[in-house]
Amino acid sequence: MRSDTTFERLIKLWISVWDLVLEEKRHLETVTALLQKIVFEERGYPRFKNWPEICRLGETEHLLMVAEATVDVSKDDERVQQIIAA
Repeated sequence: MRSDTTFERLIKLWISVWDLVLEEKRHLETVTALLQKIVFEERGYPRFKNWPEICRLGETEHLLMVAEATVDVSKDDERVQQIIAA
């Protein structure tokens, strides 16, 4: 687990949401992915793939499905974490 205090996490959340408002990225998916990333930072990122959900994602978001299917979830990389959170 990370050693961040609750106050630090709250500040990170506030700054992230504020950036979304300022950059006019108020899409529900973006906000949800950002909040999910904060949860994963606290509790850890999943190290497995949920194949039924990845296949269902392909029905509407083909390129995101390809990204999810080919990403190496064992890597501890910022881009991998963003894809997982999305």
